[in-house]
Amino acid sequence: MIWPPSMVRVRIYENGRRKLNLWLPVCVLWPPVILIALLLAPAPVAVLWLAAGKGRRRGAVMAGPLLFRLFCAIRGFYFEAGNPGNGIRMAVY
Repeated sequence: MIWPPSMVRVRIYENGRRKLNLWLPVCVLWPPVILIALLLAPAPVAVLWLAAGKGRRRGAVMAGPLLFRLFCAIRGFYFEAGNPGNGIRMAVY
C-alpha cells in the first residue's frame, strides 16, 4: 500500500552548525485536502469525460490516480544544497 508523505524535516546549516531544525507535519493537512477533493471530484471527471475523445476517456479519467501515485513516491526524498558547512537539507518522511 502506498502512503502520502506525513512529515518534512528542514535543516539549515551555517558555519558547520545547525542553525534551524524544523519538523513540519504534513499529515495535518490531509483531512481538509481529502474533503475538498471529494467535494470537487465530480466536476473535473465530467469535463474530462465529455472533452476527451472516445478512445482517450479512460486515460484522461485515470490521470488523478496516476498523479496521486506520483505524489506518494515523494516519500523518502532527500535534498541537500550548499557547501559542506553551509546549506540546507530537506527530507520527506
